[in-house]
Amino acid sequence: KGMSQKVITFGLQYSANVSASHDSIIYEEKEGIRVPVGISFKLNYSGNSLPVMVRGVIGIQQIYPLLAATAVGISRKIILTNITDSLNKHIASRGRMNILEGINNSIIIDDTYNSSPDALREALLALGKIETTSRKIAVLGDMMELGTFSIEEHKKAGELARRVASVIITVGQRSKIMGDNVVSFNTSSEASEYVRRMIERGDVILVKGSQSIRMERIVKNILAEPEKAGELLVRQEPEWLARK
Repeated sequence: KGMSQKVITFGLQYSANVSASHDSIIYEEKEGIRVPVGISFKLNYSGNSLPVMVRGVIGIQQIYPLLAATAVGISRKIILTNITDSLNKHIASRGRMNILEGINNSIIIDDTYNSSPDALREALLALGKIETTSRKIAVLGDMMELGTFSIEEHKKAGELARRVASVIITVGQRSKIMGDNVVSFNTSSEASEYVRRMIERGDVILVKGSQSIRMERIVKNILAEPEKAGELLVRQEPEWLARK
């Protein structure tokens, strides 16, 4: 009681104590195709602006936890350059907008950990920002636990998906209403082989859905190196793999 607390704010606005700006996608040439490999941004604090580059993920939603971690580091009086050195080595959690190599020199954006309206919107916006001359494919599973908002939110997601993707594939009963020209499946197992057969050289495939829809099964089937699924994907533990 009577003690004053120091507040450190973080966000994408310059008004925050710790902010990010100039966020962009990093590209590299692979097998003659320009592909996304990560994100970069400027980390701003107290008049300093330092570059940060995180490989293996995409999307603005990746930046918020890095800003939060920076704020904690600053509160512990860690030097800012030491913080950015650590951020540059950051390895994102699995199933959260990870960039993975797919079959036929395709790129998978693996966001299969879970899904909600806000998270799906950000994932689709990130897909829309990717620069490619190939197709953008959205493979979207049901969003669960939305109650009376389920129909409205799946329709809104479908509208955005049609703006950013050239092909939309849905998995589950709820997501079937995402719009016309959508290929729908009841389960991820049913969708898996269809997605695998349709992938062409250079395609960018976003895969996202709620946990119970098990969209990681689709990612596993289209990985360039499926033997690495255990280290790259969510829910690869024996108890999960044994579930139907």
